Amino acid sequence: MTPRPLKLKREVGRVGVLPIADELPIARVWVDTGVFHLDGTYDYLIPEKYSEIVRVGVRVEVEFGNSIQEGLVVDRVGKSETVTKFKQISKVLSPHAVATTETIAL
Repeated sequence: MTPRPLKLKREVGRVGVLPIADELPIARVWVDTGVFHLDGTYDYLIPEKYSEIVRVGVRVEVEFGNSIQEGLVVDRVGKSETVTKFKQISKVLSPHAVATTETIAL
């Protein structure tokens, strides 16, 4: 019997926990999952280092499930309606807003 090659499992490591923004620390993010029934918004904590640049219309990178996905910030709030353990925004992809509140509402 010939030995089978090993199959390596790809794992996504968690980013260390960073200090959270003091003002409006939660971003509502529309995550581009590619699955139409998961098209709602999800709440993510905003790290302090991104506090000044995370605003409506900014593209961000977030952990969604076990993968890293691109998302669009649609709102910034002080409290969440969800009672879960929140993940943090991993990275800001561009500090320039690509959409406005009005265009997101369409």
